[in-house]
Amino acid sequence: MKQSFLEQSDNGFYFDNRISKLIAMHSESYLHRYSDFIKVDYPRIPIPTKEDFERLVPFGKELVDLHLMIKKLATSVTYPAVGSNVVETIKYKDNRVYINDGQYFGNVPEEAWNCYIGGYMPAQKWLKDRKGRNLSFVEIEHYEQIIAILIQAPEFYKKLGYELEFVRKDNDSKLSKYFYLKKI
Repeated sequence: MKQSFLEQSDNGFYFDNRISKLIAMHSESYLHRYSDFIKVDYPRIPIPTKEDFERLVPFGKELVDLHLMIKKLATSVTYPAVGSNVVETIKYKDNRVYINDGQYFGNVPEEAWNCYIGGYMPAQKWLKDRKGRNLSFVEIEHYEQIIAILIQAPEFYKKLGYELEFVRKDNDSKLSKYFYLKKI
């Protein structure tokens, strides 16, 4: 595909910077083909075909809006217990994320808790960065939105015609940080 084609689309930015890279870098064939190179250098992003470009452009803005939290998502995540809201001990158990002995976020799927994005686990890192702090109402709502976005990710990829396939290491029941996007 010519570079000029990428420049012609008003939505090219969204496609080129988000969708193409996500799909390319998480596809099974890409990871197998370039695994040795990825370990020592930055990943190379293949230019998409015209058909893929045209099919995926509409999803680019949706993905950007999702990651930037442009709109508030409906969520089943709860924060039922009254208390100090201080993040003390962070632990995950039975679909609950405890921030101290008595308070927790409920209805948090294990997939969202263990999800990696760019080498980070957002559901865990966000709370660890606030350890020792008192969460405000706005911060509690923000965390619920983070979980809602992480829950929505597999559905987003299905709309694109892919499904997430998590890779497990050494029969470990925990999800590894790598996942493949497999064409449906």
